[in-house]
Amino acid sequence: MSICSGSVSNPVPTDGNSLPAELEPLEFVSPGLFSIHNPSVRRPAPSGPVCTQQLQGQNELKQTALQLFRQLGRHIRLYSTDFEPWLYSHTDMANACKDFLLAHENNRLHILLRDSRRLTEDSHRLLPLIERISSRAEIRLTHPDYEIHPGCWLTRDETALLLRQRPDPYQGQLFLGQPARARPYNEQFDAMWALARPDINLRRMTL
Repeated sequence: MSICSGSVSNPVPTDGNSLPAELEPLEFVSPGLFSIHNPSVRRPAPSGPVCTQQLQGQNELKQTALQLFRQLGRHIRLYSTDFEPWLYSHTDMANACKDFLLAHENNRLHILLRDSRRLTEDSHRLLPLIERISSRAEIRLTHPDYEIHPGCWLTRDETALLLRQRPDPYQGQLFLGQPARARPYNEQFDAMWALARPDINLRRMTL
């Protein structure tokens, strides 16, 4: 605490022809210094479990992809070579995809492919659904000048990442509750999506 010392005196009365006497300084007492305590910033904890899981074989990959569609989320991004039928073209996946798209009006499914020739040759189980709910689901082809990423992945928001690296398509990794893992893949997907184009052949298909 700091104190400015001095005394206070009453003003000296003056007559009308004389100037008032100079007042002596008043005594002020400083309240001192105060420390400011700002509340610490609390970052939200990841929702759900946090884990990394190694996946081996078609069955494990199919079940994992299926569970990601069944769990709560708003945006699923799927980057694939040709929308692999062994992984995505089956009845359980079609039902899970339908439930996801109809669960909320803001839910979105974006599918980015490098090659759609198998879709035009084979009957993929998800194509009729995507055509019926085209306001919430869309398929695009990567731009021919865009560098092709060697892997394939599926993300649900930033809470889950199913990553498969080549050359073995039947091995993968699942990252849950790790936004730092999923975010770079979402950012790369969005950059490719902005340059991608709808597939004219898919529009001409009779589903």
